[in-house]
Amino acid sequence: IIGSSANNMAGSWRSKSVVALVSLTLLICTVRAEIEEWNEKMLHPQSYVSKRFSVYSKEDAPFGEDDPYISLQVTRHKIEGFKLFMLVTQDPLDDEPICGTNEVQKKYLEGTNASYEEIEFKSDGGSNNFIHKQIIKESGVYYLYVANCSTDSAYNVTIYMEMKNPFGFLPAESCELLHFYFWFALIYLTLLVFWGIFLLKFWDFTIPIHYYIAGVLVLSLVDYIVAYMDYSSYNEHGTKVYAAAFISALANSLKNTVARMLILVVCMGYGIVTNAAMRRNQVQIFMLGFFYFIA
Repeated sequence: IIGSSANNMAGSWRSKSVVALVSLTLLICTVRAEIEEWNEKMLHPQSYVSKRFSVYSKEDAPFGEDDPYISLQVTRHKIEGFKLFMLVTQDPLDDEPICGTNEVQKKYLEGTNASYEEIEFKSDGGSNNFIHKQIIKESGVYYLYVANCSTDSAYNVTIYMEMKNPFGFLPAESCELLHFYFWFALIYLTLLVFWGIFLLKFWDFTIPIHYYIAGVLVLSLVDYIVAYMDYSSYNEHGTKVYAAAFISALANSLKNTVARMLILVVCMGYGIVTNAAMRRNQVQIFMLGFFYFIA
């Protein structure tokens, strides 16, 4: 059984690596922050910065009472006259310039919440800040662009973009994860309490496998509690704490590793048929667990 398991593990090494890479990519895409800042960004001629937001309207939001909005603040760092352009649209740009013809502009202004505005800084002084705040009335995906339409000049600016849903800073597609992680943490806490009660009640009949099961429950509980705290903080402050995401991913990997090692030793009869199997093949089992965790 050990030899067969080792061959299967070695044969699936590449596939597990690909799955891990895809999962990490999906994680990074999912946890995109809804507050973003470009500090002293050099906007070159005919270039732009952009941000994608998914927003619920106040009526469509599953919970929350605040007005959803998209806001933009642009700050110049030199007293010089120039113009930038801001575009809020529900259609991503199709390789067309924001500063194009009236037909191009009209195409991207068809949405209910679309807007196009000049950001003008005067050379004789005036305000160094441009602030735009837009209440969202219709649910959907929005794109915010800030463009330098000059053909020969680059400008040094700080750009601050922010999106907020009625329930907080979580993007619309991720808001239900807050409830998902909360309820699963509660479920695992309940299972752990009942498992602990049964361990105490039948203490004289317990074997090490029972404690390993308790360990899997503890790791699952830690995984969902940390994930819930991470998303709750993200929803409140608008920025992602990647340390919490790392702890959650680590707990999840440890849980999966221990659970699979547990299945392996049960299939080998440890604690049920013989107590010698674990001791005899302990090194191989831990090596398989280690390689699975790394993969």
